[in-house]
Amino acid sequence: MLFNFLYAVLYSLIFLSITGIPATAQAVSCNDQIPNTAYRYSDVLVFFTEHNGKTYAIAKSAVTGSTSLPDGYFDFSADITPEFQMGGADIASLKTMLSLGKYGAANPVSIDSKDTEAFILKRFGRYLGSATSAQSTYIDAWKGFGAAVGFTSIGGAALPYKNFSLANGGEYTGQDPQAVTLGSDGVWLNGQDGVKTSQIVERGVVT
Repeated sequence: MLFNFLYAVLYSLIFLSITGIPATAQAVSCNDQIPNTAYRYSDVLVFFTEHNGKTYAIAKSAVTGSTSLPDGYFDFSADITPEFQMGGADIASLKTMLSLGKYGAANPVSIDSKDTEAFILKRFGRYLGSATSAQSTYIDAWKGFGAAVGFTSIGGAALPYKNFSLANGGEYTGQDPQAVTLGSDGVWLNGQDGVKTSQIVERGVVT
């Protein structure tokens, strides 16, 4: 009898694994609350859209024009402080805030191919201005402090695709830490800071 019980449990676990039910149970819904806040993802993000296995959304402020809460909760800022820029002391950057879980399951959009770039611009481009303006979005590209440090994803992975603005010198290779913004033309611009009111996010947020 014990053997039959254990066999039934094992069979059930295999079935659940094959059907993907555990993954579904662990997924993040747009109606879930952002950890340590009073907001749901759907309170602060709009236009949830799936593409190639990821879900994307844009800050509510991009549509309403309001940067007050809750609309402006996802108005990221790079926060490259003088301490970070001069000596590498990173205490408040966007990278640090993401690592502390301030934005829950949502991360800056990653532009990993021309296909992704084209999709993002088609879906959200109408809400983007130039990469130098507040109506732009930080993307998942980051350079830490130091001349020998290059651009990676914010998590440290190699970038599979790059589209730095040649008109602005291309990919920066100096010492300063750098965040990267994207505007309506799809070209990457590093060295930007300040609040971006058309922030596009991706990944763990699903409908």
